[in-house]
Amino acid sequence: GTCHYSECQGQVGSGSSGYPLPVLFTIPSQADSLRLHFHGHILGMKESLPFEGSLSSMVKAFELQKSLCEQKEVTVIPQSVGKNLTYSNYFKSSANYTQFLKDVKFAMGNLGNEFPLHLSGHSGGGKYVAAGIEAGLKPHQVTVFDGIYASTTKDTLKNWFKKGEGKLQLSTVQGQSPDNFASELRAELGIKTKAVKNSIHGVSYDVYQSGLFTQYSRPLGSQSGLAAHFNVVKETWPASY
Repeated sequence: GTCHYSECQGQVGSGSSGYPLPVLFTIPSQADSLRLHFHGHILGMKESLPFEGSLSSMVKAFELQKSLCEQKEVTVIPQSVGKNLTYSNYFKSSANYTQFLKDVKFAMGNLGNEFPLHLSGHSGGGKYVAAGIEAGLKPHQVTVFDGIYASTTKDTLKNWFKKGEGKLQLSTVQGQSPDNFASELRAELGIKTKAVKNSIHGVSYDVYQSGLFTQYSRPLGSQSGLAAHFNVVKETWPASY
């Protein structure tokens, strides 16, 4: 339509401390937040292939262009290969989270120093959101799309949220492990709000909302678990409805 944003892609940092693969920046006409997003595993399956190309094609496959344009966030997506092998190797040192964010802000001409940080991740990328928090990053919002696969990730999100430092948004697919961990997280936080039905992109979600906590829980419907796992991103990427 009439909304425009810029895409910039290239290396971030230099030398042995630089990130080894391309990083995509999406820059709307107005921005007041910086979002660091970790994508999921590259599975190489027929159903997943459309979401596993270049970073730019990944954005289009998830149909994020409208959200990226209208939301006032500079969104940064580092590329990873295989089962997040690049993330695993580079962020093995917790200090590299701080270094990466510093390099990102330098690439932006240090404009990002003024912006609050939003950490988000899909699928296997959720682990690196939690690891970033453990490494000392200070987000004002955390968003995880069907990406809590371990108690350690759940506990990190719980402990961060209990400090009252920001908003937590979870998007899950019913019957899958991340949805089960999200239910545990709600219980451990003492959130007893009942689900409210909300139609999002034609899908009837169960929405749990309490203060700064929101969970969008999606039924499989007629889709496969893998298809719903990818669609939950495009359906709930915007911060609110």
